[in-house]
Order: sequence, then C-alpha cells, then structure tokens
Amino acid sequence: MENELKLENTIVKSDSLLKEKLWVVIPVVLLLGLAVTLIYNHHAEFSWDGFVQGFDENLLVFFLIGVFAQLVDGALGMGYGATSTSFLLAYGVSPVLSSTAVHVSEMFTT
Repeated sequence: MENELKLENTIVKSDSLLKEKLWVVIPVVLLLGLAVTLIYNHHAEFSWDGFVQGFDENLLVFFLIGVFAQLVDGALGMGYGATSTSFLLAYGVSPVLSSTAVHVSEMFTT
C-alpha cells in the first residue's frame, strides 16, 4: 500500500513537472519558429538602418501608453482596451490603427 502511494505520488509529480515545462517550451518553440520564418522569407529586406529608424518618438509614445494601460488593468483587473484606445485617440492616432494596436497588444498581455 505504501509503495503504491509513493509510485502514484512520483507519477503525479512527473506529470506536473512536464506540464510546467510545456508552459516554457511551447512559447519558445513558437517564437523561434516565427523568427526563423520571418528571417528566411524576408532576409533581404532587413537592415540595421531600418531597425534603428523604427525606434522613433511614436514607438516611445505607444510603449508608454501601453505601460500605463497595463498598470490600470493590473490594478482594476479590467480596462486595458478602453484606457489605451482613449489615450491613443487623444494622441491623434486614427481609430483603425488604435483598435489594431490595442488588439495586437492584448494578444500578448492578456
């Protein structure tokens, strides 16, 4: 009886360790696959100058709005979309781009 309990306990622990590792392995594999696919299909279009030019004032504004909206969402448990959309619209971003930016960021933060 005691040996059976130890055996079942070991099986349960190994299953939980496998499930914990899958939470790390699956996203890493998916991100690496995405990176390899993008590099393979568009390697000629990538350049260091284009990468550096992408870091302009707008990226900083989007980042700060996202951080603030995530703080509101973390404190209240809701409101990321409403907060970030309101601030992006107030900044002068069109409603279509604002909605797209919010929905894409919610895929990774929510």
